[in-house]
Amino acid sequence: MRAAEDLGGAQPFPDDIAETAAGGGTTPTDTGPGMGLAMAWHARLLAGNGRPAGARGLAADAVRQLTRFSDNPDGFQAALVVALTVQATATRASGDHHEAPLTDQRAARILAILTERDDTYADDLHSS
Repeated sequence: MRAAEDLGGAQPFPDDIAETAAGGGTTPTDTGPGMGLAMAWHARLLAGNGRPAGARGLAADAVRQLTRFSDNPDGFQAALVVALTVQATATRASGDHHEAPLTDQRAARILAILTERDDTYADDLHSS
């Protein structure tokens, strides 16, 4: 997954929560952007398992975690697109059809910046 590569790892999207917790060198005490990406992956798993409210809150936490590293946009923007996309999906699934499009738009703006720099981001992150 491109977001993991940008954070310094090369692992694909994990298949379960155990892999999520172990992915990207992230540990429960990690306070870096890798934790934000792991949180987004966890939120995606929650959403996929019928827990959109929990996924929405965790994805919002992931977005907050990742934006703490906005001073290094090359390293965190792809992970932020993932987190925002998960947040929008979970928000929509939990019934908030007003906030979800706004979150989708934010993710799309960041993805446009990334694809302007490197068009392979479009394929790598479009379905995040």
